[in-house]
Amino acid sequence: MTPYLLSKTSTSSFEDTKARLRAGIEKRPLKLFAEIDHAQGAASIDIELAPSTLFIFGNPKGGAPLMKRNPKMGIALPLKMHIYEANGEVVISYQDILALGEAYGLDKTQQPLPNIAAMLDGLASEAAGGAN
Repeated sequence: MTPYLLSKTSTSSFEDTKARLRAGIEKRPLKLFAEIDHAQGAASIDIELAPSTLFIFGNPKGGAPLMKRNPKMGIALPLKMHIYEANGEVVISYQDILALGEAYGLDKTQQPLPNIAAMLDGLASEAAGGAN
């Protein structure tokens, strides 16, 4: 397992999982900054990748207090979720914000870290179709 990375396996297709993630971001007080299609980028240089999309999103109410406590958190923010196909499965991966906060010297029990962690877990679960 990669440090600072959490994953959930989806019960649905790549496209359905991607649509649920986008809808989940849009229904929360989050801003979707970018949606990057890695497979499309690879295709532009004649490399074939399985479907792979990175979502970059956030909310200053969550991120700004973390960066105020330690400006180095800016490298980990905004938040990201990566949906990809591998070995016949659709996987959603995202950063473990509690572990990252701790790595940057923040108390992982101090808000907004626990709220962000819960939101990320809920968002990934929704996108995965309720799967773990």
